Amino acid sequence: MMGIDSSEVRSLSASLGEIPDKSLKKVRQATEVTARKTKDSWKGKLAGGKYLPHLSRAVSYELKGHIGIGGVKLSAEIGVEKGSAQGPLAVFDEFGSINNAGTSNGANSLVENVDDFVKGLEKAMEPDL
Repeated sequence: MMGIDSSEVRSLSASLGEIPDKSLKKVRQATEVTARKTKDSWKGKLAGGKYLPHLSRAVSYELKGHIGIGGVKLSAEIGVEKGSAQGPLAVFDEFGSINNAGTSNGANSLVENVDDFVKGLEKAMEPDL
């Protein structure tokens, strides 16, 4: 199983409370853009699958939280809508079963976008010139 080193993201997350209010919009933008790119990458990997041809339609993201008084309380949830036609079967595609290896398409899509997310957060924390 593949692991994800999230130490850079956690380090940036810890310092988000110290950024100026005018940068908070950029934090939200970096989060949303990365969530959308991760979703699109995952959908692309699933598109045209032989055994789960409609699974790509089930991948979505949701931005949760707010930015404002009290700081940043923001997260992006990227995943599969369980209520969709093939959504409940996504676990077999991602993690495999006793007879089939998993693809890790979702995890791989996330890893592909981590560096861009870190860059977006770093840019959000830069002072405007």
